[in-house]
Order: sequence, then structure tokens, then C-alpha cells
Amino acid sequence: WVYRGVEDAGARVESVADHSWRMAAAAFLLTGATVEHSDDGKPLPPDDVGSTAGGQGVLERRVYDVSKVVKLAVLHDMAEAITGDIAPADNVSKEEKHRLEEAAMAKLVEEMAGFTQGGAQEVRGLFDEYEARSSPE
Repeated sequence: WVYRGVEDAGARVESVADHSWRMAAAAFLLTGATVEHSDDGKPLPPDDVGSTAGGQGVLERRVYDVSKVVKLAVLHDMAEAITGDIAPADNVSKEEKHRLEEAAMAKLVEEMAGFTQGGAQEVRGLFDEYEARSSPE
């Protein structure tokens, strides 16, 4: 936002906290929702639901674990509490950004373990899953 001059235009700049809260609220709104996908796994636009979407193949209906989606939304940028929001304009390589965020998450999880070992393990597991993109959520 700041790099694009939004702040100078008098508009309110979205903070990391604003972004994370909105992501969690959007995830919460998925409660009870299903999303139809083509056989290649890509979500279909609402107009194509129930069709073969121009020959994309057999459709499937997925029901997502909304609790997990909300948890992922809450923690997906948790490392930014330490690193700040590293944007492309910062000229930080993907590898360095990943290293910084990994170190920040390790520190947060270590501190969290002092209060709740189970919670720390869940956060670490969910963050790793998010980073690896290993679940449909």
C-alpha cells in the first residue's frame, strides 16, 4: 500500500492485523459452503457449477474443514509479527523471505510452548502444512 502511495492519498492502509482478521472472517463465512471443482482441482466459477464447464471433465464437490481454514487464515501471516510484511518491492529473495519467516515462526512457537505445548505443536503443524500447500484448505 505504502509503496503505491495509498497512504499519501489519505486512504487507510491495511495492516497485517487488518489483513489477517479479514482472512479469518472470510474463512468463517465458508461455514456450510461447498465448492465444486473440475477434475484438474481448480475451483469453478458459479456459472459452471453442475456443468462439464466446457469439457473440463467430471466435477466433484468438496466440503472444506472450515475450522481448519479459519486457523490457517489466522496464522498464515503470524511470522510477520516479527519480520514485518516483506513485499516484492523490498527486493528480498523468496529464499531469504522464507528463511526469515521460518526463523520467526520457530521463535513464536518456542515462546508459545511455554504456555501450551499442544497449541504450539498445532500451530507449527498448521504453518508447515500451509507453507507446503499440502491440504485443500
